[in-house]
Amino acid sequence: METEKILKEYGFDNTLILQIQKLIKKQKNNNIEKNLQYFENLGYSKETILKMINKYYNIINYDLTFIKDKIKFFQSLNFNNKDINKIITSKPSILSYEISTLKNKVNILNQSFSEEETKQLILKMPSILSFNAETLKKKIEILNHLNIKTIILHNHKLTFIQSETLTLARYKYLKSINFTFTDKNIRYLFSDNKRFQTKFKISTDELLKKYCK
Repeated sequence: METEKILKEYGFDNTLILQIQKLIKKQKNNNIEKNLQYFENLGYSKETILKMINKYYNIINYDLTFIKDKIKFFQSLNFNNKDINKIITSKPSILSYEISTLKNKVNILNQSFSEEETKQLILKMPSILSFNAETLKKKIEILNHLNIKTIILHNHKLTFIQSETLTLARYKYLKSINFTFTDKNIRYLFSDNKRFQTKFKISTDELLKKYCK
């Protein structure tokens, strides 16, 4: 009952409270109060905490040491508290990863980008740390192969979400029509399928059939 009262003070609805109560029962421990207090001590507002837990409610009952280890990891990469808060609120599931997993992803990025560039990548798109390690390597290999890594790095719409196959097909097509990539128009390489087809009058199926043989 005490836990329910605390959660309601943060604005949790009944559905989320029920999910959290089931989590506590399943894990046979209750770290809710001290975790919420810890996030507040880091500078998170109750509203921000609520949004974060709504995205990934499991973290609310993690062992506090497990959470602190992730904060220390990002501090070791020279992220300040404001940046760390931004990363975690954007992608709270990052707190579920093992330190070894995070280190591996950062090491992969550092092989192609400077430490400062890697920091900027993580800040722009925290979800980059959620990619499978092999997938991340392949995506970076494509960027290096196409010689567009620097342009993408400085583009605010940077995305690694698109498949490497489609990226390569679009790149080959755009080069075939003498398209010149710039900081402003690189977005077309990663735009959604409908927008790309409207702009260039070629469907995804046509691209893949013609340029991915």
